[in-house]
Formats: sequence, C-alpha cells, structure tokens
Amino acid sequence: MNENTIEILNTDVIIECSDENDIAIDVGNTMIFDYNYLYDKPSINSVQLAGNKTSCDLGLASVEDMSAKEDVANKIGVLDASVNNTQYPTAKCVREGLLSKADTALSNLSAQGQAIIDSKADVNLSNLSAAAAEHLNSLACYENTGELLTDAEGLANLKNYAHSAFDRTKFTISGNPLITDDGVASGFSSSDKISATILQAYDIVNFTYTTTCRFIYDSSIPTGAVIYRVGRFLVDLDIGNSKLRLQGHDTNSTMVNFARIALPELNSGDVLDIKTSFNSTQQSISVSINGNTPISASASGAPRTEVISDIPVYIGVDVSTNPLTHGEVDLKFLSVCIDGISVFSGNQTGIDEIKTDDYTITGTPALTADGVASGFTTSNYISKTITGTLSKDTPFEFDFSFKTPEAFGGQQTIWGIDNNTRAYIGNTGTLYVLYLGVSKGVLLAAGTEYDMKLVYDGAQFVLRYKRSTDVAYMALEPTSVASANVLTNPNFGIGILASSLNNPFYGTIDLNKIRLYINGNLIWQPCMKIPYTQSKTGSKIVEAAYRTRVNDMYNQLGYAPYYTLSDNDFTLQQGEIYGIIAKTDEKTKQNKSDLQTKADKNLGNVLSSITSIPPNALTNIDGQWIDSHYVIADWVSASASDRTYSLSTYLPNDGYSYEVMFSAICETDSASGSKAGVAIITDVITSSNCLICRCQTRAAASIRSAGTVVVPVGTSRIVTVIGGTTLTGTFILYANAYRRIGTNV
Repeated sequence: MNENTIEILNTDVIIECSDENDIAIDVGNTMIFDYNYLYDKPSINSVQLAGNKTSCDLGLASVEDMSAKEDVANKIGVLDASVNNTQYPTAKCVREGLLSKADTALSNLSAQGQAIIDSKADVNLSNLSAAAAEHLNSLACYENTGELLTDAEGLANLKNYAHSAFDRTKFTISGNPLITDDGVASGFSSSDKISATILQAYDIVNFTYTTTCRFIYDSSIPTGAVIYRVGRFLVDLDIGNSKLRLQGHDTNSTMVNFARIALPELNSGDVLDIKTSFNSTQQSISVSINGNTPISASASGAPRTEVISDIPVYIGVDVSTNPLTHGEVDLKFLSVCIDGISVFSGNQTGIDEIKTDDYTITGTPALTADGVASGFTTSNYISKTITGTLSKDTPFEFDFSFKTPEAFGGQQTIWGIDNNTRAYIGNTGTLYVLYLGVSKGVLLAAGTEYDMKLVYDGAQFVLRYKRSTDVAYMALEPTSVASANVLTNPNFGIGILASSLNNPFYGTIDLNKIRLYINGNLIWQPCMKIPYTQSKTGSKIVEAAYRTRVNDMYNQLGYAPYYTLSDNDFTLQQGEIYGIIAKTDEKTKQNKSDLQTKADKNLGNVLSSITSIPPNALTNIDGQWIDSHYVIADWVSASASDRTYSLSTYLPNDGYSYEVMFSAICETDSASGSKAGVAIITDVITSSNCLICRCQTRAAASIRSAGTVVVPVGTSRIVTVIGGTTLTGTFILYANAYRRIGTNV
C-alpha cells in the first residue's frame, strides 16, 4: 500500500487515486469506474461523448430528417396525391414544395406568366421561347391530342415496341435451330428450321400481300441462302451477297427473280429491315440497313396465281433447301398482311372485345375473329331484331361499311329489312339504298371498300358515301319521305334481305362499323373488336387499318388505351394523359435539381419568373383546330319553324365545349323578291341569331349566297337553324372544323 491507496478493513474494497485524480475502486476482481473521471473518452465528429449531446451537437441527421429521406428501392417518377411518408417520403416533400410555389388559383403568377395564360397558348406551344422549346424537346414527351404524329424518333421507338414481345407458340420448330428467349433465330439447316401456317387462302389475284422481316447479316452467309418464304414468294441473297432479291414461281412453276436490290457493302452485324409486296401483277422489295432510308426495287411480273387453301411460311430455309447457315432472323419482326390487315405476326397479339357481340348467326357465314363477315348465302347470314318502330316521323341513321365483290353480277343485298328499306347492288354495280320506299343510287367500283350513311332527319332522306380511304363524305341530294308505313320491331338482315332471305351479298361487311341511331341515340352496334400487338411493357399497339375502331371507342366511351401505328405516323392512347419517353434511361432518370431546370408539360419554366403551373391551369388553354368536314343539312327546304340538328356524332364526347366553323349556302326560289338565308343558334349562343348568309332576288331567277362563322357549341351538342315565314328556297349547312374550348362556357 502507498500513500495514494486506501484499504477498507474487513472488506475486499481498495480505493486508488492516480496522479491525474482519477479514482478506481477494486471490489474483489471487479473494477468500477466513474465515466466522468475516465480519459481518452470516445468522440463523434470531433465532439467528445460526455454529458447529454443531441444529434445536432454531434453533427448527425435527426430522426425527423431521416423520415423525410427517400430510400433507393422506392424511387418514383410521378408526383400525385397518393404519395405518403412511409413509402415515398422525398416525393411527398417535393410535391408539397412545388405546390407552395404555385397554387391552383395561380395567385402568385407574375404579370408575364398571366399574360401567357391569357394569350391562350395552344397545344402546339407555338408561342414558347426558343429556350422553353429546347427544354420540351429534351424530354421528347408527347401529350395525347388524338392527332396524327410524325416525329421520327417517336415513330421509330413505337415501331420497335410493336416488335418487342416474342410469341414462340406461333411457330413450328423442326430439328434444333437456335432461338433466343427474345425470338432471334439462327443455326438453320435443311433439317433445323422454323415454319408457320396461316389459316387463310393464298390468293394473289384478288389480294395484295405485304411481308416484313428483320435480318442480322453475317459475312459468311452462302449465296442463295433463303431468309424467309411466304406462299410462293421468298427473299434470299444472290451473287456473293451483293443482291437482295424477291423470288417466286412463275406461271410455269419455275422460280424466277421478280425484284432485286443491289446492296452496299455489308458488315457482320448489320441489321436489314426487309419489306415485300406482291400480287398477280406488281411485286416490290425494299430494305432499310441499320435504320437508314430504305432502298427499293419493283417489277411487273406474272407469278403463278393458283389459290392455296392455307399459306405456308418458312424461316431460314426454302421448305428444306438453301438454308441460312449464318446470320440471324428476328422472329418478332416477321409479319404478313393481306390488303393492309395483319394475318400473322411473330409478336404477341390479341383482340380486345370492347362490346359483346349483339347479333344472331344463321348457318355458317365466314366471320373473322375481329368481326368482318362474308360467305353469305340464303342459309348463311346474320340478323338482328330491333325493338321499336321506324316511320317517316322518326329521325334515323344507319351507318354501314362493306367491300364490294371483285366482279358484279346479279342483285346482291348488303342489308335489308324489306323491299322498301334496304341496300343492294344491281347487276352493273350501282348501289341502291332505300328508306320507306325512297331510293338513292350511286355507282360503285369492284373490289373497293366503302363507308355509307343513310340519314333521315324526320323529313328528308340523304345518302352520304365515300371510299374508306377518303376523308370526307359526299352526299346525294335529299328527298322527302311521304310513306305512311311503320316498321315495328324491324329485323335487319346482314348479307341478306331479311323479309325473303334472297339475293345474298358476295363481298365482305365490317360488323364493327354498323351503327343504328334512332332520334340521335345509338341503338345498335353488332360488335366492337380491336386487334392489337402487345409490347414488352404491356402497352397495346394497333395497326392504322383499325384507327376508326379506336376513335369510335374513344367517342363512345371517353377512353381508348391504344397506340395506333402506320409506316409514316402514329397516334397516342386517348382519354388520359399518356406519353412516350423517347430518350435513354439516363436522360429520364433526373434528380431533383435536374427536374427543376426542365420544362414539363405544365409549362413549368416557360419563363424564369414562373416556377410551376398546376395541371388544372391547362383547362384554360384552347385546343388546336381539327380539320373535319361534316354535312349537317344538305339542300333542305326553308321552313317557318326552327330545325335542330345533333352534332353528337361529330364532336368528341368529352364534356368540353367546342368552337365549330360552320359554312352555309342558301338559294332562293326563282320568283322575283324571293328570300333565302341561314342563321343559327347553339346551346351556348341562344340570345341572338348568328347570321351566316342571306340573299333576295331582284328578278325572276334564283340566286345563291354563302358564308362562314365560328360559333361555340356546348355539351348538348346541338345547332338550330332559325326558321322564318318570309324565307323560301333551300340551304346547305356544313361543319368544317372544330377545336376544344379550354374553359367550359
């Protein structure tokens, strides 16, 4: 024991004091220290751990700070009200921060920002500054407007998405060719090959066939190697791979060249997108190499034309010869179309049934999965009985679409209730459409698709018609209906005359385009089916041939979640805000600071003084003009009473008001002093008439006057022509174009 040691007698306790005044107490084998007297205490961020230190004292984040941090696994790209602190804490903070900068009333907009809204920037953003436009382009995001888009990058991306989900079940595999999970095939031989069968007749006399395929080149490919074959036509390489050719059997069953392309020097790995088209008189082939502008060749050959019941398809081989021993074929890009309608695709496809089938089938008429009927006979047809009555007092419209047969002969009924209400084609190709005994006639071409509208406004009957490829309808002069006949619970025969079951139709009828309106209400549509190609992301892409069905769905239901695609343009999904991001993931995965410098579709940084504009502010921005011609009244006689017409089938059914450009022509009687004129009101403009045109004769000869006005139309979708006791003669009223009004009036 020394002078610094104290021993407590009769215990095991020894107390030692060091020179530094630290105290240690020894209780047997246990040492007890007072922490405050220890030296070399631990520290955090150079702050010694002694006393009650807060996270702030130690330079650490608080619990409150940590709860507002976003974990990596829960990053999101969209801010909305469903965000919560548990799942998306940072997103919520960002959203609240944005809302604090610009409220829904836009109360803190600068004068410059208010001026932009007041100037009604259209959907084309035509008055954006160059900097704002550049920001928008950097996002390459398209907002749905229903219009055709031609952006090259977006079009290319959508085409790739249309061939991004391989469907192996559509192919027959023989031997052991190599096929990746993504549908890229190689390793072909005479016994290792891939084939498919299209259950549809091969008939190049009456139809045109289009095929596409993607081929990945290999410099070791032997001359004459076949890439693919459809029916009696094939695509192969010739003369040391310097030519890409379309071959087929001629009338003597000899394989000959129909069209051949001289290729530039190729390298292994080059991607060739091949497209062919052929019928009995014209053949062509084109190829795009690595996405560049296609090069093409065509011919007017005479191939073998006999009909095959099913269409054989071979990939990497010509049945069993000339195998593609090197190179690859991307099966997702293999497709076959007949007259523009897809009949085969290596991609995942399907058909959405938007409306349940509403018709009765008698016998076995031919009916495609997407609702196109043919093969009508006196015992094979389609029909539907409508509950209600049709008479000369009933406003009525019947829309129908059909393809005429390749040759005319004999009377053929497209649809018919009885001899007085029907549509039929005569011996020489004249279409006759009758309603309650009043007949209209127009000469048709063979092998051509037509859209027709039988329209009766309660006084006069008009036939509107066009080829399906045209935009605007033409109309025959209206005729009054005087018959007192009443059709009670009429039975519509499709492809047949229902009352006598004779004169069947030899063409095809699209059941999706049949629509019956009574008093402006859609009473019957046999079906609504939309064929689609599914992308790897699950989105659905529809061929341009079915755009009218997509638009019909949107007009009736208010939404249509489909992209539509042609070779040159595309449309977006309709009914909600959808977009295509046409940039790489690196460009779309922006952090918070990047997002603050990007202009979004809410015009967030159009000017530096505007920090954000909430989505509902866009309701004050008018839409762009849509060029769409519509016949409202076609040489209708002037009346002392008002006449009201519905625009429900012309304007979108979206709950918005629209500005409509109306044009009118009026014509007086031939008597001196006769007056004619057209003045209108709508469900928006009701207190005063909008005069479009007016004229009065000064001599015994009729004269005409014309004019155009732009008038808003509300959600009731009606326009009324004002009558007058002094008016005589006739008038025409058209709708030429429309655009959505941003704020409903």
